[in-house]
Amino acid sequence: MYNGPERIDRGGIASRDPGRKVVLIPMRALVILGLVAMAVSASAQSPSSDPIEPLPDGQSSRPGSDVVLEIGLAMPTGDLTDDFDTSELGFGAGNGFELGFRWRLHLGDRFSVSPSFHFTDYDDFDGFYLEESETKSELVAAAGKTSVYSFGLEARYALGEPGSFWRPFAAVGAGLDRNRLHGWRKEFTEAVDLSVNSLGLNARLGVRLDQFELSAVYRYSRFSTRRFFESDESPDYVWDAVVVRAGWVMSL
Repeated sequence: MYNGPERIDRGGIASRDPGRKVVLIPMRALVILGLVAMAVSASAQSPSSDPIEPLPDGQSSRPGSDVVLEIGLAMPTGDLTDDFDTSELGFGAGNGFELGFRWRLHLGDRFSVSPSFHFTDYDDFDGFYLEESETKSELVAAAGKTSVYSFGLEARYALGEPGSFWRPFAAVGAGLDRNRLHGWRKEFTEAVDLSVNSLGLNARLGVRLDQFELSAVYRYSRFSTRRFFESDESPDYVWDAVVVRAGWVMSL
């Protein structure tokens, strides 16, 4: 049955039923959608020439940073450990403990830098001095304490592959040491609490085991001062130390 002429919208699809609502889709839009669909399909089916391999667990595609909490056994050398009574510049210090932390910024897979702070408290010197008065003389116990506050910057180079469980490393550092004496002058003539600032250098060898570090450090600390013991000149002091250190690494 003939229902009249077709109604054709320009660039669209025809409808013979004037009472039926028809959504017209322009032919140009259909062509564009078809071309886009073909391009997407071809791209999805073509294999990539450089597949992306997943990184090891805990590793990022860009360098990150760590916070390291450290504790160590500090073994003094030089004037620190020389006998207080019998040596000219000795402090009679014994082995002590070290506490510290650092923020390590990774500049690549192997190289990093880290500002740090460490506090070293050596074992006290325990001695006696003779206190005399008009009526009596007696031996009085006296203690001498030596400690060091170290503010430093360390450069570190690690071997091995990133993400591996075992990674040896070597590091060097420099900074400011605040060397403190809290005790007595020679022959117990005066109780003092004095500090001297000096340049501190250190070299470190160690290994990282997953989230822990073990290392050995040699600390080089030399300075001249007249503050600690009475002298006409400024004697040269050697406050070097060897530290065995353990660290807990927290990645940020």
